[in-house]
Amino acid sequence: LPLTALFIWQAQVRRLGGFVTAAAAGAAAVACLYGMVCLPGVLDGSGAFAGVLAWATEGMTALQAALEPLRGLEQYAGMVAMYDQLIVALPQSVPVLTTGTLFSFGGAGALLAVVLFFAFTRGRRAALGLAAPRPFRLWNIPRAYTPGLIGLYVLALVLRLFEFANADAVYYAVSALLGVPLVTQGLAMIAFLLARRRYPSRSLNAVVFAALTLLLPVTGSMLSTLGLLEQLVRLRERELPPVSPPYRGA
Repeated sequence: LPLTALFIWQAQVRRLGGFVTAAAAGAAAVACLYGMVCLPGVLDGSGAFAGVLAWATEGMTALQAALEPLRGLEQYAGMVAMYDQLIVALPQSVPVLTTGTLFSFGGAGALLAVVLFFAFTRGRRAALGLAAPRPFRLWNIPRAYTPGLIGLYVLALVLRLFEFANADAVYYAVSALLGVPLVTQGLAMIAFLLARRRYPSRSLNAVVFAALTLLLPVTGSMLSTLGLLEQLVRLRERELPPVSPPYRGA
């Protein structure tokens, strides 16, 4: 947490913008989470994912013990077979799942930290020499990052299609890495559309965002797709009125 806060402060003091601030905080958060979860195994030679694998193995052992009384019952045969497959597959998936989870939690935690930083410094940003953040409905990924985002995803996809070593872990890590900013941009797009209604309603906004948050496992794909379309089409830039030139006087 202190390292993430330091990265946020340094990016904001240098007025690098919200996206760079969140990206810097995300990098710090992911590095710290990786150190907490994987570094002990790296240092003692047991492997980066040894701790998670031991936890998963312990859980699968407990699950096997719970399934034993059901193995002789025909009505539970299908369920037992499904769990047996899970018990076999889960340990093999630990590196992939752990990598994606670390990036997802790091990105989401960094975004939350940036939002809290903006909230706590509201009203004191001028005194601290910080630029005021844009309204959430206008948050966006800078256009200059579009080629890099697309290139990173294509590279991960090619590695996975050609079955390179650890390609699945790389693919899920990149998907998680890109998912957080795209979902955030999708949410900002929803906020923008709600603000463009003839009669904006804070109550409706609260209900919509509460539903999207609670159903994030279901709506995440939709929001990331909406964020990607906005990144490519830039609909909000088309809808916003043009900025008037400054008046220079007679």
